Amino acid sequence: MPPRKRVLVVDDMPIWRKGTIYILHAIGFDADEAENGVAALEMYKNTTYAACLMDCQMPQMDGLTCTEQIRELEEISGTRTPIIGFTITPMIGVREACLKAGMDDYLSKSCSTQELEDTIKKWIR
Repeated sequence: MPPRKRVLVVDDMPIWRKGTIYILHAIGFDADEAENGVAALEMYKNTTYAACLMDCQMPQMDGLTCTEQIRELEEISGTRTPIIGFTITPMIGVREACLKAGMDDYLSKSCSTQELEDTIKKWIR
């Protein structure tokens, strides 16, 4: 059996991290968690991830800034990790801000388990 692919879940709310990781495990992925962009950036430097679910609004470093910094590191390394914006705030312009920061896709936290699975599998081959 091939190893399970690993996803980084970045969110400042433990309940969202744990719930998302539970779903990821159920659909066949392993996951690491980070409570903000600072922690996520450090984890990204030391681990290869198949994808990242990134909250947009977090203390210390938000998801948009973290994504921009990850993309800068990737320019040097020549790699690219799919980053999916994952936020509870479905305000006008959030999707566009996520894509402008370098995210590949966007999901509202009110999405269904099937939408989460479809989006993850769309980016992880």
